[in-house]
Amino acid sequence: MPTRTPEEIQAYRQARKRAFPRRNPSSADDEPPAKVPCTDTADAAAATALQSIAMNYADESEPEEGAVVPEDATVPIEAVTATGDVDAAGEATDIQEDVVEEVRSDIPQEEPPSVCPPSITAKPSYSCKYYLYGTCRNGRHCTRRHDPDARASVLTRQAEQPRRIGQLRVPRPATSLLRTLLEPEIRQQHNAILECFKFLVESNFFQDSA
Repeated sequence: MPTRTPEEIQAYRQARKRAFPRRNPSSADDEPPAKVPCTDTADAAAATALQSIAMNYADESEPEEGAVVPEDATVPIEAVTATGDVDAAGEATDIQEDVVEEVRSDIPQEEPPSVCPPSITAKPSYSCKYYLYGTCRNGRHCTRRHDPDARASVLTRQAEQPRRIGQLRVPRPATSLLRTLLEPEIRQQHNAILECFKFLVESNFFQDSA
């Protein structure tokens, strides 16, 4: 493509200034940065800031004398910024990242929910005495605390205590699986022996006959 004349370059610059008006640099420093409303999200605010930076950067970048000028004066912003050199593109990227971080820092962050208060229907700290001895029928609906460790200690202590038959203290034998299975038969044999003794006493079996 042949090189444009200085008059055409000047006309192209004037057309660009009309299409992309430049912000007043004197009043830009005094004006505070516009705050992003709380209702906007971080992505929408970042997109608005990036669009503003791209417009300002496009206005500041001017073609040098003797550069190739496109025929259409209204060039899109993306095409104008793409014709810049590598250093300018890197600088623009850094500025965009800084503005994005600044905009996101201005947006209020949602606080995490606080820890829920303890439930009013929490079970009390004292244990269920029926559960400790294995006779509680309420199960998980019981209003008392069911502690397996406390129940095991109570049952162990109860098993170690001797049984009382009247005034006599009979020690508890060591339980086993075999004894548990044979316990009904052992009780039946004990009852049969007691019946035999009862018969001997009532019939005076050992009394001498005259």
